[in-house]
Formats: sequence, structure tokens, C-alpha cells
Amino acid sequence: MDKEETVEMSIEEFSNSIWQSGSTGEISTLNGKMVHFEKDIRSFSQKPILMTQSVYNGFMNETPNHSTISKKYWQEVKVDIIAVPLKSKIVL
Repeated sequence: MDKEETVEMSIEEFSNSIWQSGSTGEISTLNGKMVHFEKDIRSFSQKPILMTQSVYNGFMNETPNHSTISKKYWQEVKVDIIAVPLKSKIVL
């Protein structure tokens, strides 16, 4: 019995799983015969992450090859921070 299954893959996963038969020219994936595929672009928004310059410098020094650095996701933004009195509690 034939079964159709929808599989979501990243671009890298898809490109690593696709192959073409040398004898028949049929295109398949490691999961079986490919019937149909389409690209689905999804967008999302992430709330900004606030960090001090020293924390950012430490992150850059410890993980210089991190994907968020190589893809230049980090950007400096000037913001005004309202002073809020904080209370701290120590849990024993």
C-alpha cells in the first residue's frame, strides 16, 4: 500500500536527503520516493535581547563562530532605560 507523508525539513536536511538515480533519473529522498515538494517560508519575530557591552564582548570572544554572529543578527541599538527600583531575594 502506498503511503503519503508530509515531512518538514530545513534546507540543509533536504539537500542532504535528496538523490537522483543514475539509471532511471528518478529523484528520491532517503525517506522514499518524492511525490511533491514545496518551499514554505515562515516569518517570526523575536523580542530583542538586552545585554551590556561587556557581556556581548565575552560572547563574541567565547563563541566567535556562532551562527548569530556569522549571520550578523546582533546590532547595536541605543535605548533609554527607565530606572526601576529592584529588590533581590536570596533563596536558602
